[in-house]
Amino acid sequence: MTTRIVLLELQVACRALQVAVDGVLGTLPADSSAPRVERIVVYVADAYGYTLTMLQGRDRHARVSEARHVAIYLARLRTEAGVEVLGRLLHRDHGTISYAAKAMRERIECDQRFAARVRKIGEALAMMEMEMGRDLL
Repeated sequence: MTTRIVLLELQVACRALQVAVDGVLGTLPADSSAPRVERIVVYVADAYGYTLTMLQGRDRHARVSEARHVAIYLARLRTEAGVEVLGRLLHRDHGTISYAAKAMRERIECDQRFAARVRKIGEALAMMEMEMGRDLL
């Protein structure tokens, strides 16, 4: 396993523990798909050279926003997670999550180059999941 995958696993494991505690406390359903969504968001953040914390922040620079929007798009595409789960994870309201997913669908339809980049990230994410021996997507 590469160092990158180990680090991603550690980040996701820490977040999964937090999700479990939140589930016990009643702030997040215990059967939530949040850990799966988190894996996708962390992977996309890493692909753009950012961290989960950076995507959760208020930075609205184009590249950070793009990474956040791609993470939202891929998480919505590859999981059944609702906008509430993504909103909690990224510290955004449900309207922002819905807007980002819609904006990404429209951009992918219009911009072939961008669509190829998103597809490449999605394929790399799927490969990472297969390497880890987990069928999370």
